[in-house]
Amino acid sequence: MERKEARERNAVKARQSAILKRVYRDGRAMVVDLAEWLDASRETVRRDLTSLAEQGLLRKIHGGAVRLQSAQEDTFGSRLELNRDAKYRIGKRAAELFGEGDSLLIDSGSTTILFAEALAEKRGITIFTNSQHVAHAASKPPGGNSVFLLGGQYYHECGETLGSITNDQIQMLSTDHAVLTVGAVDSGGRFMDFVADAAYTARAMMSRARQVTVLVDSSKLDKTALVLVCQSHQVSRLVTDALPPSAVLTSLQAAGVEVIVADAPPPGKAAPQD
Repeated sequence: MERKEARERNAVKARQSAILKRVYRDGRAMVVDLAEWLDASRETVRRDLTSLAEQGLLRKIHGGAVRLQSAQEDTFGSRLELNRDAKYRIGKRAAELFGEGDSLLIDSGSTTILFAEALAEKRGITIFTNSQHVAHAASKPPGGNSVFLLGGQYYHECGETLGSITNDQIQMLSTDHAVLTVGAVDSGGRFMDFVADAAYTARAMMSRARQVTVLVDSSKLDKTALVLVCQSHQVSRLVTDALPPSAVLTSLQAAGVEVIVADAPPPGKAAPQD
């Protein structure tokens, strides 16, 4: 009897360890997929997820679970280097969408910094941003654009301003475009972020622009975050580095979002390093 109980405990530990590894590898996992993968019942998988959640090892969601990092975001410094080549390609491709006479609201993010560097090669664009890094990048020589840095409560790590003062200034503007980054786009095409104040500023920018373009690398697609920024029908275009997973793509296309995939660089050519 004791040997049988020990074998059962070991089997549970092995199964839960496998579940945890898969959730952390993929960011999320659904009960139906885990049950098929483990050749176990859905009830067994649900019990395992409950146990792992109670141990503080993952977070349960409807129909599955996500890793704890889905509720948090990496440091800004690490995000600047994560998927840098993809973000560089996204930034270059997105910059092609804008030209002389356009006015843009641009939020703070690692991808929008690279986008701003590509914009610096253009002239005659008016840029409003809450990001010190975006303002610096967009105004680099030859400096043919007009760049305005929004005030507000300053956050040193990301070099950005957020809060009511920032949002009040945004409400005084009327621009052609808002160019935003987000922390995640879920399978239903919802655009989400990890920081409430950043989401509120993104919403403010959307409300004062005639067209909304979102820049997001493919690692953030079919993922979740804590705060809803907007629904897919509120976005005009999404620029990414790879075709989204089918569920995400279907949701975006149904909402009329134009999905633009940045071309891969020629062999041997990568994003420039700072």
